[in-house]
Amino acid sequence: MKKTLLLAFTLIAAATISRAQLKPVAYQDGNQKLNGFAIQPQNSTQKKAGILVLPAWMGIDAHAKETAENLSKLGYYAFVADIYGEGNYPKNTGDAGKMAGMY
Repeated sequence: MKKTLLLAFTLIAAATISRAQLKPVAYQDGNQKLNGFAIQPQNSTQKKAGILVLPAWMGIDAHAKETAENLSKLGYYAFVADIYGEGNYPKNTGDAGKMAGMY
């Protein structure tokens, strides 16, 4: 039983360690602080391009992060961009509509 548990724990730990993870990236555009996420390709032997993930109008959400993780599984570098900047995130869809309309 101990050997089985040890083997299971080792396999779970190895799978967790080998899995690429999103890493927060702080950057700036002029004076505006932005907070995106980057992820490296998983298990890719070929060089592939990086892909910029632009989130929906409410900003970075679970879907944007999941998209980056899926691209990583396909062997791509991915970066989820912060489209609003620190302190400028919409509080509701009405705010998001106004802010997105500026672009």
